[in-house]
Amino acid sequence: MTRRDAAVAGLVAIVALAAVWVAYVHLWRRGDPRPLRYRDATAKLRGFAPVRPLLRVFPARNPNETSVLVASGPRSSTAYRLDIARVVEERGRVDVTVRERTPTLAHPGQARITYPYRLIVLPTHGKHVHVHWEGRP
Repeated sequence: MTRRDAAVAGLVAIVALAAVWVAYVHLWRRGDPRPLRYRDATAKLRGFAPVRPLLRVFPARNPNETSVLVASGPRSSTAYRLDIARVVEERGRVDVTVRERTPTLAHPGQARITYPYRLIVLPTHGKHVHVHWEGRP
């Protein structure tokens, strides 16, 4: 086997491994999605005022649950709020989608500094929690 043949064989092996990884991530790990029930515990943090955007995933009191805290940081109107758009359990992870609602001309809110946040508790069964924030890079 020449050096060129070895290089081609190595490149083919790398491409094959990449294809297997992509298939695993997109076909198996993210497959079989189903809605997952969660508990909104936002009211328990009364007076909480995160001064910067925040995303924390941490264990809850129950060992089979995980808490997810998201905060947008300071906002200039009471019309800003965070909503949990959906929580989906997939084979390899739990996917949480958060959406920020902003003021509109019809509902501008009051001009006042607010700190929108949301705290949810969900069963994870030992799976990784991925949070996707719609409308943010």
